[in-house]
Amino acid sequence: MSDPQQDFNRADAKIADLMAGIEPPSDLRRRLMSLTPEKQRSVWSLWPMALASAALVVICLLTFPRGPSLERAQTDLSSFLASDFELSVTGEPLDRLRSWLEAQHVPTGSDLPKELAAITPAGCRVIDWNGRRASLICFPTTGGELVHLVIFEKGTFHGLPSSPQMAAKGTWNMASWRSAEADFLVFSKTDLESLQRFLG
Repeated sequence: MSDPQQDFNRADAKIADLMAGIEPPSDLRRRLMSLTPEKQRSVWSLWPMALASAALVVICLLTFPRGPSLERAQTDLSSFLASDFELSVTGEPLDRLRSWLEAQHVPTGSDLPKELAAITPAGCRVIDWNGRRASLICFPTTGGELVHLVIFEKGTFHGLPSSPQMAAKGTWNMASWRSAEADFLVFSKTDLESLQRFLG
């Protein structure tokens, strides 16, 4: 468990580093001295509030980093899926693929939509996106296109719906949702209506 005092000291040091490069205007003293006592008190009374606000903003930025972007993941992964990538395991039923993925310590998609789970997969592999390892399972369709299912650890992306949300981006049709166990992203060039049927 981290020491709150050490965390505060680290944040304090980072704030000091950020403030170190800030210099007041060269004529600040002259301008302040030209003010009436009432105005001087008003100006000086604002400095603590301004510094406290700046410190609060910096601490929030340091303490609460932004999560990964779903849009960025969709862009990066669609580029990867359009490349000549290879599958690590092929010619095996879904339960065998799940066992292999479990051994790789990545999500296995144990709660896939039943329509998709009924299809014999083409294969699977582990992919690495933005330092996060995920599962990729590819399912063939009767139209010849593949449905690429990417499975991330639950909570990887903020605000995913509980049922597949469809979207068309460029040449890809996509879906995203969160189950009780994982975050799912789907990519395919099959039409949206067919993709919707696969996802239930």
